[in-house]
Amino acid sequence: LLNNLQRGQQLSQYQLLNGKYLVALDGAEYFSSDNISCPQCLKKESATGDIRYHHQILQAVIVHPDLRQVLPLFPEPIQNSDGADKQDCEINAAKRALQVIRKQHPKLKMIIVSDGLYSKQPFVDLLKEQGMSFILVAKPDDHKVLFQWVHELMGLDAGSSLTVTDKKGRIHLYQWVTDVPLNGTANADQINFFQYQIREGNDKVVYQNSWVTDLSVNKNNIVEMVQSGRARWKIENETFNTLKNQGYHIE
Repeated sequence: LLNNLQRGQQLSQYQLLNGKYLVALDGAEYFSSDNISCPQCLKKESATGDIRYHHQILQAVIVHPDLRQVLPLFPEPIQNSDGADKQDCEINAAKRALQVIRKQHPKLKMIIVSDGLYSKQPFVDLLKEQGMSFILVAKPDDHKVLFQWVHELMGLDAGSSLTVTDKKGRIHLYQWVTDVPLNGTANADQINFFQYQIREGNDKVVYQNSWVTDLSVNKNNIVEMVQSGRARWKIENETFNTLKNQGYHIE
């Protein structure tokens, strides 16, 4: 399907940020039972000792902030394998999936967008190895050293900002800091950081989020960067919801 779209000049409309493609990454559960299981099932034990068996997939999907249609790539099962001591998990499945995607599409310029589970140095290093860029959610509780750097640099006016008021009177605040360490280790990756807020009357914050990226961030692209980071939600609505509830019978 993707090859047909490329040949028909349809895939190019998904390009953004200088010809790159936004690939959202996330996991979803599609089977769960208290008594039906197979050797590949994931297992979760409750505090009372009850075991729930379930299956998940790791899905990568090409998205664009302005397009309703999404283009799912081949999913990677999150499941236990024969002889494995540890349960499979979303991150390990993502590592496998990215290697397959890069092999299938060696020349595709990709930006991986995902939640805070992925904004850790081992995964960022893997993305670099695969020649993929990233826009990953970064939360203060998960990145204390990073946010200390950000707050100190912004306090010294070393960061940048952009404020936009829309037609409804809402204030959109964009802030970014470049070249800061992802964490407090000696070999931490240097990344760029940006955050975004929507404020309504009386300065009430109705939305906020923050991301890390290897892409350059400036006044000319900060709005598109935020739109790209927020487009991650398309993997929930346009992908998983469609697969589960719109006739594709993933379950």
